[in-house]
Parts: sequence; structure tokens; C-alpha cells
Amino acid sequence: MADAVSLLPLSGKINLRGRPDDPTFRDAVAGVLGFAPPADPNRAVLGPVSLYWLQPTSWLVEAPLDGIADLTARLRAAVGPAGTAVDVSDTRLTYRIAGPGALDLLAKGCALDLHPRVFPAGRSALCAFAQLHVLLVKIDEEPAFHLFVPRGAQRHVEKWFSAAHQ
Repeated sequence: MADAVSLLPLSGKINLRGRPDDPTFRDAVAGVLGFAPPADPNRAVLGPVSLYWLQPTSWLVEAPLDGIADLTARLRAAVGPAGTAVDVSDTRLTYRIAGPGALDLLAKGCALDLHPRVFPAGRSALCAFAQLHVLLVKIDEEPAFHLFVPRGAQRHVEKWFSAAHQ
């Protein structure tokens, strides 16, 4: 099994929407975050402020919770009519799954090919996991992953992890 499955402290999350081919939107986001949203599917920009590709015109921004209201306001003002930025911090919990057994554990609940050649660090994907719609992000080659799950599914996910470890 994975060496560690842990529930991470709450983080700030922003649903960011816009057209990646619109220079006004891209430049506005880059002006606030320091980088433009990735246009390539299933890509993540990892750092103190992270950005995960969700759909062709949608990303999830993750940042420290204590500054999320200000960051949301700055993004909203910067993108103007070219996009939207909505604080969704309360909608998802994040689990860290790491260690040599992480791939085996994730394979029990997810049909994605997570081999390092196919799913390297910096890759993200919306997928089904343990009968839920989740965001899975590989954060490093340890391997270590972040699993974003609906907040209301915490009990279900923890029971699933417990059963998967048996």
C-alpha cells in the first residue's frame, strides 16, 4: 500500500474560466499569477500557487486559503469580461497519496494509466475514482499525488482507503 495517505489542510481554490487562445485572458492571468494557464490538456503548473487544467476553457487555481479572497478579486478584475474567477474553496478536500505503494493503491480505484512515462509529475486529470468524480494531480516522481474529492464525500473516501488497505 501507499506509505502515506493523508488529508491535507484546507487550501484556497478558484475556478478560473476563459479562452486560452484569447491574449487578453492569457495576459491577464499571467499578470496576476506570474504564468499563463496551460492550454495543453491535463497539465498542471505546480508551485506556491498551482494551476490545474480541467477542460479546454477551465482551470482550478490552488493557493493558500488565507489569501484566496484577495487572489480571486485580483483575477476577476484582471480578466474582466474575458473570463471568470470564482472562489470554490469549500467544494473540495485534498488527499496526499505518496510512497512506493501509491500507484497500486490508486489503481484499485482509478482506471487511468499512471505509469511515469504516461503520467509524469505535472500531469493532472479529471477521472473517476472510488465511484467519484475527482481531480488527480501527480505532484512529484516520489511518486506523490494529490487527489481532490468533493467535500461531502470525505467519509466515503476514508472508508474506501481503509478497505483498500486491507
